[in-house]
Amino acid sequence: MVRLDIVSGFLGAGKTAFIKKIIEACIERREKIVLIENEYGQINVDGALLKDQDIEIHELLQGCVCCTLKEEFAFTLQKILQQKPDRIIFEPSGIFIFDEIFNLFKDPKIAEQCYINSVTTIVDAPNFHQNNNSFTRFFDNQIQHASTLVLSKTQNMAPAAIEEIVQLLKEKNNRAPCIAKEWGDISHQEMMLILDGNTKYALKNYLEEMSEDHHVHEPHVFQSVGIRTGRIFEQTELEEILGQLSTAQYGKILRGKGIVNARENCWEFNIVNGAYQIDKISSTTSGIASFIGLDLKKEKLQSLFVKADPFLMFP
Repeated sequence: MVRLDIVSGFLGAGKTAFIKKIIEACIERREKIVLIENEYGQINVDGALLKDQDIEIHELLQGCVCCTLKEEFAFTLQKILQQKPDRIIFEPSGIFIFDEIFNLFKDPKIAEQCYINSVTTIVDAPNFHQNNNSFTRFFDNQIQHASTLVLSKTQNMAPAAIEEIVQLLKEKNNRAPCIAKEWGDISHQEMMLILDGNTKYALKNYLEEMSEDHHVHEPHVFQSVGIRTGRIFEQTELEEILGQLSTAQYGKILRGKGIVNARENCWEFNIVNGAYQIDKISSTTSGIASFIGLDLKKEKLQSLFVKADPFLMFP
């Protein structure tokens, strides 16, 4: 039977960074793994960042597998299962709702070959309270279905603040262990225990209970904007642009990410709730950016990143 490991988390939690660590641990064990990436937007920046991992990646874009892309996800899963991998890692979009995934396993074509091995939910610790208050439906759904909860971005947080979050998470899901240590301290052995050491989803009655609790999925209210640009950015120039994106004139940007050209190599940028980070990286793919939020101003975003350069902007 093929293991399906789901790595969920709200927008900007750090799912892709955690998946990189999972891939390293699996490769060390010489497992044959396949990754399915679901990006709500039109451009998959995360997929570009994972291309150097030397694994097979399937991308599902412009929607969410819990609603508009559920049939495409089922088709992709069946196609991958024909290859008989040891493990499939699935990274859903940050606004994923779990209900539909359980119904998939009512299909004998899938259930006879594959089972949900784990659900690891990444929790953005610095943004915990804001996400908990503003996006409760998505946040709670992902936390409640987790077999393991992993806190991210805890490096600069006080121990008392971290412990407070851990206790609040236990109130939402008291069956899932909560890992609050820095990711650099998580060994490959510990990583495999996160995936394979929890029997929550191995219990058939639990999965049946979850699928019976299914409700009609409400359409997402989020918007996405994807941009391609050949423009070369100086660091100070990019910092100025990203600093402007927290203002209302561009809409409410919840998540932004991109790989853009620098004079040498590339800049990778990440935006979560107005805070941004820039890193210099080497990438075979560049000139791409993706934004998710509410009431986004597409033309204004375009003008910031493209100017007079050739571009393709997705509606």
